[in-house]
Amino acid sequence: MSPKSRAYLELLLLFLILTLISLGYVLWTWPTSPMEVIDNLDHIGPSAFLLDLLFFGVLYRIWRKARKTETENNIWE
Repeated sequence: MSPKSRAYLELLLLFLILTLISLGYVLWTWPTSPMEVIDNLDHIGPSAFLLDLLFFGVLYRIWRKARKTETENNIWE
């Protein structure tokens, strides 16, 4: 498997896991009103920022892995 297709597979798995976690949270707190959701956002806010940083860190790692590494020629060899 090429590094690019492996990186795409990891990205797909990341989105799948995030979607399943969100779905699990919705099912755990199923009968909710819009006001309860807004109240939850007040509590989740700081944690969500950290989760966003983690998410973008993982995306950056996948992007770096998928990029083709260019080898520079050494002029001294």
